[in-house]
Amino acid sequence: MDMLLYKCIKFCMICSLTCNVACSLPIYSSSEKSDITQTQEIEIYMKDFMSLYMSEACGGKQRLFMKSKDIYTTDFDSPIELTVYTNDKEENVRYKVEIYGETGKSITDYYLCENFIYVNQEREYYSSQILMKNYDDILYRRTSDWIIIEDKVYILQDNGEMKEDAEYSFFPIEEVNDWVKALEED
Repeated sequence: MDMLLYKCIKFCMICSLTCNVACSLPIYSSSEKSDITQTQEIEIYMKDFMSLYMSEACGGKQRLFMKSKDIYTTDFDSPIELTVYTNDKEENVRYKVEIYGETGKSITDYYLCENFIYVNQEREYYSSQILMKNYDDILYRRTSDWIIIEDKVYILQDNGEMKEDAEYSFFPIEEVNDWVKALEED
């Protein structure tokens, strides 16, 4: 939970800075205007998602439900851990895919916003081979953000611009949706 809160706070700060810079521009092109709208939608989504967590933490009614399953593929030696977050209306709000390897770990979060899917991926690279989940001798981390709109994937760059990305490093949302259906059938 601490890592999620850290990611949410970090992302909100980045979105806030991006929005402040973009709002200070005197004239907006249509693409810049849509970027601002998407940034605002992500901020609203993150606030709503955190309020689902906070209602539980403050002793209120449980509003966030999680289901996990290990997915076995031929691509990896170890299983892929899939976690599906559902709100109290039984709507999927987030998917988390974790892969642990011998020399690294990848956590990919798929945030299901109203008009698009926001994808955040954090990769950690270790100093040696490991076989346990909570290893902490990390050489470096790399974080990347994407937005999926309809069938196109856009990478969010450090300057706040979006650029179409045909060679992204996360699982396609269609494949994750198939895993989610298998999890819900169990």
